[in-house]
Amino acid sequence: MSNFMKLRNLRSSVHQKKESESGYSSRSSSLSEISKSKNFEENDAYANSSCKNEKHEEKIVNIDGDKVQNLTEEIKTIKLEHTNFQIELEDNESDDAADLLGNLVRLIDSQPSSSSDDDSTDILCRTNENEKGVKRRWKHQSASFCEKKKSKNVETSSEEYQNSGVIDEVIEDIWYVSVMQIENNPVVRFLVKWDGFPPSENTYEPYEHVSDTEVLKEFVNKKFELHEDKIKAAQKKLLQDKKKHYKFYLGKSKKFVEGKTIKAEFDPLEFRCNILAYIYTYEKILSTSEFMKKLYYQNILYTFYEKKIAQEEKNREFVKLVLRKESNKFKLSVENRIDYETVPNFKYLSKVKSISEILSKFGCKCKDSCIKSSKCCPNQKDLKMVYDSDGRICSSTHQMIIECNKLCQCSELCPNRPQSITASLAIFKSSDRGWGLKAKSDIPAGTFVIEYTGELISESEARSRTKCYSKSGVTYLFDLDYNELGKAYYSIDATYEGNLSRFINHSCNGNLQTWPAISCNEDPKMHRLYYFALRFIRAGEELTVDYFGGVKVTAPPTKNSIECKCGSANCRGFIF
Repeated sequence: MSNFMKLRNLRSSVHQKKESESGYSSRSSSLSEISKSKNFEENDAYANSSCKNEKHEEKIVNIDGDKVQNLTEEIKTIKLEHTNFQIELEDNESDDAADLLGNLVRLIDSQPSSSSDDDSTDILCRTNENEKGVKRRWKHQSASFCEKKKSKNVETSSEEYQNSGVIDEVIEDIWYVSVMQIENNPVVRFLVKWDGFPPSENTYEPYEHVSDTEVLKEFVNKKFELHEDKIKAAQKKLLQDKKKHYKFYLGKSKKFVEGKTIKAEFDPLEFRCNILAYIYTYEKILSTSEFMKKLYYQNILYTFYEKKIAQEEKNREFVKLVLRKESNKFKLSVENRIDYETVPNFKYLSKVKSISEILSKFGCKCKDSCIKSSKCCPNQKDLKMVYDSDGRICSSTHQMIIECNKLCQCSELCPNRPQSITASLAIFKSSDRGWGLKAKSDIPAGTFVIEYTGELISESEARSRTKCYSKSGVTYLFDLDYNELGKAYYSIDATYEGNLSRFINHSCNGNLQTWPAISCNEDPKMHRLYYFALRFIRAGEELTVDYFGGVKVTAPPTKNSIECKCGSANCRGFIF
């Protein structure tokens, strides 16, 4: 195996350049080679003008790894003539490179040095395997560190690394990206400007050498903004060329597509680099190449990746909106493992949109809590208190809840006051019933879960909207019919305006129960609707309610009946 070494005098004013045999990945690739490439025409003028003022004396020595001893005289000569020089080693195998490096350290340390304020020698080593294009400098005083570095299966502590005099050579800028022919194989290469080095030291680097840098992300973002139209046109063309393959993925589930993405170790940043290289490169050299096969496949996956990012961003904005409206009193998330649909659009209402009709101005005069009081709001309506001291339903009798109001003198912590959402919730997409709502934390039996909100509409308006909604088979109308006659004078419609309760699906064996609620000053015909936990609900369980309120249905389904897919043991087979 051969190793490439370069001995460079950093202080000389004479420039002598020789070409290296190590190929495009070598640190010694000359800028003259780069500027001659048709792929870098837009940087040619700048690159050549920048090189004229930079001069260095370089001496290149090609040796085999087992002939290191032959360098002794060469090193001695250079150290006598110059006070500061460095040796650069490039190798394809890190262990061999470390072995050679260790030998060089011992050779240099054994040579006499000329008198100087700084007679240290920098030994630069980069391997393609693990350095990712960032070179490391070991000062020759740290020979013990180099010795340990070369040993196999021996880790170096961070403290030893810091004390060794190691300096990272960072990438200052990326000038260009294109596809280049190397051994008749098109590969992507980046023209890299190294920090602290003149443009004449620019190198071609593969993606693996620059992928972890912020410089690359900035370069790609800037180019994507500059060439947005070209990139979109290129992506569209690539999809058209592989239309059949794209349709195949369109017909698959999100889980299948993301599984392929993970299996292929899809890297969005790599694709963005590749598509840039594609639009910068003469198309003829790309046809039928392995690069194009990979690009076609990446382009299809990237299309779905963009959908996923857009979906996640929109859902995040929705969650922020909801939590802001609800004063951040609970946790909320959105889950969709089925497809790339986002949460349906609707206007969020934390309370029912209506004109409240105040019938009286009564307020209780209870101290602290109304639980044990005989003169609280429910008593004014000859009804019982339904809450316990924790604010959970404790009544075995289903009745109208009479809550305290703003005129009441009881504590704000009184359990008989209107409650808020406290359980952690998640909106999720199901495979057969659309969107739903589930618990993300345990919910004890009797706990208030959520209020059903929406537009409060009249009976006539509800009839009109019902005819319209029946055509789609989807309705969010909830009749307010809790009275002696069972007649709905008003309804709540959450089709266009509402809250998270609109996602609660029907089940013939629901885990939620609906309770009507009103204050003693309001019209009971306009009562509110509260959902309470009918039983203990475990985290991860879907929240469901029987749209018939638990009433036994004896009438057979009609041709307009909506099929029930709750899957419970006592499923009626239809919703209504």
